This record gives sequence, structure tokens and C-alpha cells, in this order.
Amino acid sequence: MENLVGKKFSIVTENTMTISSRNATGVEVWEVKEIINEEKAKCELLDTNMSMYNGGYCREFYIELIEGYLNK
Repeated sequence: MENLVGKKFSIVTENTMTISSRNATGVEVWEVKEIINEEKAKCELLDTNMSMYNGGYCREFYIELIEGYLNK
């Protein structure tokens, strides 16, 4: 589980509104920053085409979900 720290994963969302267009493919690139407990990890948004936020915006994800994205 600790080996997830530093790993990057992408979330792709179809038919979403991006900064520049509607009905586009949204992409978010996240990096695992720390393991909170055996179920959750804190991740930082590195890049996205869906909003102006990146670098410094953090969110918690379930580790099971992160592993699913990494195994795609």
C-alpha cells in the first residue's frame, strides 16, 4: 500500500464540459501524496482540462479505486 505514494493515475470522463468546450472528454491527472489509512489516500490534482484548478488541490480517494485506475 505504501508503494502507491508518488504514483499517478488518470480519470477520464466522457461527455463533460471542459474549460474550452462542451461534450468533450474530461481528463484529470492525480498523484498519490500520502496514505491516510488502509482504506483512503490523499491525492493531488496535477492537471485537468475541466477546471482552472490544478497543483495544490487535494482530495481523498479510496485505495481500491486508485488501484483500479492504475491497473487499467
